[in-house]
Amino acid sequence: ESESGRLSSGLVRLHVIAVSDDETEQAIKLRVRDRVLEYLSPRLEAAENAAEALDILEASLEGIEAAAADAAEGRRVSVDLG
Repeated sequence: ESESGRLSSGLVRLHVIAVSDDETEQAIKLRVRDRVLEYLSPRLEAAENAAEALDILEASLEGIEAAAADAAEGRRVSVDLG
């Protein structure tokens, strides 16, 4: 198996999209990313495979949204799994 194949099997991809390229919006995007990762990392450490990780993510959607909203400084937040 290739190096990228081994790496990708243990990854969850997170996309955080800012409203604009404005410096303030980009800083908020990074805060949202960091807060969501802080929330998810300890939960996902328990996953032994992709199916378990997906189950954890599905069960955590409300918490992910709350973490993102907390860091978004009143901006609208939308979370989906796909």
